[in-house]
Parts: sequence; structure tokens; C-alpha cells
Amino acid sequence: MNSNRTIILNKDERYCFVGPNEIKFISDKQTMSLVLGSCISTVFIGKSSEYILAANHIVVAQPHSSVSSAARGAKELIDEIVDIYKGVYHIDKKDLYCFHLIGAGKKTQKSSFHVPEKNISETVKVLSSLGTPIIYKDTGSYFFGTYSLHNNDLSLFVENKFSHIHLSFTVDLNRLFDLGKDNNMDLSVSALESRNPDFEYLVDNDVVVFITGKKDRMLLEMDAD
Repeated sequence: MNSNRTIILNKDERYCFVGPNEIKFISDKQTMSLVLGSCISTVFIGKSSEYILAANHIVVAQPHSSVSSAARGAKELIDEIVDIYKGVYHIDKKDLYCFHLIGAGKKTQKSSFHVPEKNISETVKVLSSLGTPIIYKDTGSYFFGTYSLHNNDLSLFVENKFSHIHLSFTVDLNRLFDLGKDNNMDLSVSALESRNPDFEYLVDNDVVVFITGKKDRMLLEMDAD
């Protein structure tokens, strides 16, 4: 474990922010925040005697040893999370979800700037090689995300900083893991895309149990009538 860059939040601490090239772990009654531009993050959830959330902040998915800020790529930052889940919490990689793949925004349309696209493709490649399903995926913009654990619930606030669309919702983790026993959970569903059928699938199965924000749910309810 790189002690300068990887932190398991102490039980008496309540909040942490994940900075570039860092990894943070939180548990019950703790909150984690991410602010992402062209960088990308894999937010993991795993279950042992309690639920454990982990996130990294990947600056460049394909590492460049000559640049200190880009020395840790997606594979290293994801593998370290998986290793800590196994070594500290006794959670095998087959029992992990990538709860949220988030970030990799592109502020400029200049064709020469390909970091965001490469961050997405390389990170998805690493997750795929591990067989890790992606539940939620919000990429291609600048994002702010906050994740709070409380007992068996995970509350998420996510905001697209370009479109100014945001959503806050709560996931029943017991229901999520129960549903995953018999179903393919590699959904890669956007939390912010209105009328997304996979998001509604999770709502219908009582995985998403509370929603507030700008997501257009009234139109969905009208269409269903």
C-alpha cells in the first residue's frame, strides 16, 4: 500500500476528498467526494461484515513515468483497490462492483486532445479484464460526485458541471447485491440521462429507493399511464 496516496478513513472521521492519484476507502456513516475534469474515477462497492466504498482519481489511464502527475495509471490504481479489498476486508474481486465510472470530460473540442477518450477506453479495459461490472457510468463531462454510506444505504449526489444537471438518489445495497446474484449487473447506466430504461430497471426492482433532482420522472410516470 502506498501510504502517501492510499488512505482508509478512520472510523472517527466523517469526510474525505479524493485528490489526483489518490485512493480512499470509507465505511458506515462516512462521505467521500470527487471533482473530475479530464480525469476519471472508478468508485467501487464491496460487502463484508459491512459495506466498503473505495475510489481512485486517475489522471491519465495510460501511465507516463517521466511525468510525476501521470505516473500511476488505471491498472495500478484499480489493482491496488482490489488488493486492499482482498487483503484488508477479505472481499474477493468477484464480489465487487464498479458502482460508478465517472469523469473524463473534454472542455475543448480540439482534435489533438484525446486524454478523456483514452481515459475511458483504458479504464473500461482494465475493469473488463477483472470481470468487474459497471453499474453507473457518467463520463464525457466535468463532474462533481458525493457518496455517503449509512447502514445498508448508499446516497449519491452527481452533477454534470457543463450541463448543470444534477441528481441525488439512494441505493439499497442489500437489494443491489441480491439482484446481482441472478442478473447481469454490467449496466453502465447514466445517472443523469433522462428516461434511461436501465435506471428505471433499478427503480422497479427497489434498488433505487429515493430520488430527488432534475431528472424528468414526471414524463415517465405520464407515459406509463
